[in-house]
Amino acid sequence: MEHLVIPTRDYLFAPSIADITRAVDFIHKNAFLGKTTYVHCKTTIVLCYLIEHKSMTVAAAFEHVRSIRPQVLLHPSQRKVVEKFKRLQTLETFDADS
Repeated sequence: MEHLVIPTRDYLFAPSIADITRAVDFIHKNAFLGKTTYVHCKTTIVLCYLIEHKSMTVAAAFEHVRSIRPQVLLHPSQRKVVEKFKRLQTLETFDADS
């Protein structure tokens, strides 16, 4: 079993973009290898994964997660970092296409 530990306080706080990127890459690598990844208390990470690797909008990713886990909440600071991640991901896609 492989672990990736990203220290983040729960509820009102969000991980850094660098930590989100590490986590999203970790999940993607596992998915590519056919492995399952358990993400503990990090809705932010799951949303960013869906945005980057499933081409979802922030709203669509959040609704998808809520359809599976209705109790999921997203604090404004977490939403802000997810939206920033989406903007950065969009810029990187634009730069790659140029």
